[in-house]
Amino acid sequence: MVNSLGKYWLATMVVSLPLFGELLTGEKEAIERLGSHLLIRDHNGAIQEGELALQLYPNDPMLLKIVVQTFAESGEVRKALELYEKRCEMQPLDLREDFSMIESLAWGMIQNHATGSDYAQTLCLIGSYFTHDSRATDAILRGMQSRNAQIRAISVKMSVQYRDQKLQDQLCEMLKNQSNYFVRLELIRAVGELRIAECRKELERIVSDFRSTHEEKGSAIHSLAMIYDEIDEHKLDLLLKSKKAGLRQLGVNLIGHFDMTDQVADLTKMLDDPSLDVRLQALCSLTTLDLKSQDLEQFKGKVISLARDDHPYLALTAAALASRFDQGVCQETFSRWMTSHQPRVRRYAAACLGMCGEGTIKKGIEFFYEASDLYVKANLAMGLLKQRAFVGPASEFLHEFLTRERGRVMIEPGVHPMVGVILPSEVSHLSGMPHYVEMVDQLARLQILNLLAVLEYPKAKEIIKEFLAHRIFGVGATANMMLLEEGDLEAMDLVKECLDDPDENISMQAAFALAMFAKDQDVAIFLIKHYEKVDWEKKIQIIEALGRIGNRDSIPFLIERLKDPFQMVQIASASSIIQCLYH
Repeated sequence: MVNSLGKYWLATMVVSLPLFGELLTGEKEAIERLGSHLLIRDHNGAIQEGELALQLYPNDPMLLKIVVQTFAESGEVRKALELYEKRCEMQPLDLREDFSMIESLAWGMIQNHATGSDYAQTLCLIGSYFTHDSRATDAILRGMQSRNAQIRAISVKMSVQYRDQKLQDQLCEMLKNQSNYFVRLELIRAVGELRIAECRKELERIVSDFRSTHEEKGSAIHSLAMIYDEIDEHKLDLLLKSKKAGLRQLGVNLIGHFDMTDQVADLTKMLDDPSLDVRLQALCSLTTLDLKSQDLEQFKGKVISLARDDHPYLALTAAALASRFDQGVCQETFSRWMTSHQPRVRRYAAACLGMCGEGTIKKGIEFFYEASDLYVKANLAMGLLKQRAFVGPASEFLHEFLTRERGRVMIEPGVHPMVGVILPSEVSHLSGMPHYVEMVDQLARLQILNLLAVLEYPKAKEIIKEFLAHRIFGVGATANMMLLEEGDLEAMDLVKECLDDPDENISMQAAFALAMFAKDQDVAIFLIKHYEKVDWEKKIQIIEALGRIGNRDSIPFLIERLKDPFQMVQIASASSIIQCLYH
C-alpha cells in the first residue's frame, strides 16, 4: 500500500497548527506519534496508538478525525466508518475541513478491494483515475502490469492523462513486449498522444513490418505524426523513397499532417506507388491540404484515372477528391459503386458522398430513393443532413431507422479520415467490460440522434423516448472508460425533458444518460430519491452515475453506502466519493 497518508500528515499538521494550539500537550503528542507510525508504514503501531488515543481523549473531535484517517489508511475501514459516525455526532460534517478524512475512507475502501475481481479492480482504477493524485499513478502502474488484458488496456488508456515518467517508461517497455492485440493498439495510441520520442523507432518498426495489421499500422502512423514536431526535407525524402511501403505511407501522411502544400508534386508521384495503402494515403492527404486551383492542375488527370479504378475504396476516395474539379467523374464513380453486391462497399460509398459538396446533393437524393439497403439510405441521409439538404425526408427516414432497426449498430471509421460509416454492429463482447456491445450501439445511435436534435427535428423527443424505453443506459465501468473524452451532446436537452415521464423506466434511463453525457447536477437528487425503489443492479448504476456527475452534495449519501454488505456497492461508492471530492 502506498504511504500516502503519511505524506498527508506533514501537510495536515502544518495547515492545522492554529487548531493544534487549542489541544492539550498530550493530545498533540498522540497526533504526532500517529503521524510518525504512518510515515514509516507501521500500520499495526498506528492502530495501537489510535486505540490508546481514543481511550485517553475519547471526546476530542480533532483527534477523532485523525484516528479515522489512521484506521482507514491502515486497512481497518469498518472500524474507521464506526469512528466516522461518532465524529459526525460530535461535530457536523464540513466537506472543506473534513476533506482528508472522507478521502481516506474512500481510498481505504478502494485499497481493500484493489486485488479483488476483475470488475472490482476496474472500479478501483476508475476511482483512482479521477483524483489526479500520486496514488492514482501507482494504481495505474499496477494495472498496466495486471494479468488481465482488459485491465492492462484500461490502464494504458488512463496513463495518457498522467504524464508521469514511471508510466511513460512502462509504456515504452510494454510496447516492445506486449503480445495482446487490443493492448498493443492502446499502447500505440498512448505513446503517440504522450509524444514519447523514445518510442519512435519501435513505431517505425510496426509501420514497416509486413506482419502488422492495417489497424496497427494506421495507429502507428498517426502516433508518429504526433511525435514529430516537424520534418525536414531530407528525412521526408528518405521516407518517401523507402523500400518499405509502411514508411512511404508515413511520409505521405506527414505531408498532410503538416499541411505541406509545397509537396503536392511529391504526393502526385505517390499516386503511382505500387502499394494500395500508399496510394490511398496520398489521396487522403491531398483531400486535407488547403490547395489552390493551380495545385489541382498537377494531379487532376491522375485522380480522374484512379476514380475509374477497379478497387472500390481507391476509386471512391479519388472520386471524393475529384468532386472539387469534375462532378461528372465523381458521379459516374458513385453510380458504379453505390449498387455494389458488397454491402460494406456500397455503404462506404453512401457515407463518402456526404463529403463531396453541394454538386452531389441532387445525385445523393436520387440514390436515396433508388436504394433498397437500409444502411445505404442511413448513410446517405446523414450526409445530406450534414449539408443541410433534403432535411425533411432524411430526418423522417432516420427516425424510422432508429425506431425500427432492432439490431445493434456501429459507426466505423472509413478509409478516408473524414468519413464514418453506419454499419450493422460487428463488435464482440469483452471480458471485464460488461455491456460493451450495448454501449457501442448506444453511442452510434446517439450520434444520429444528436444530428436530429441540432436540426431541431420536431419528432426528436419522440425518438428519444422510444430509445430510452428500449435501451439500457447503466453507467458502469464500460461507460466511464468509453466516455473519458466525450463531450456534451445537443440531444441532452430533450433527454432532460424525459425525467418527468410517467414511465419510470424512461425517466430512470434518461437520468443515467444525463449523468453519462451531460454530468447534470440536478439529476443527482433524482437518482438518490429513487435509490431505494430499484433493484440491486440499478443501485450500482445510480452510485456510479453520482460519481460521473460529481456533485459534492451526494457525498453523505455515498458514505452511507460504504456500510453496505455487498462488495460492489462498497467499491462503487468509494470510487464515486473520490470523483465527487475531486470534481
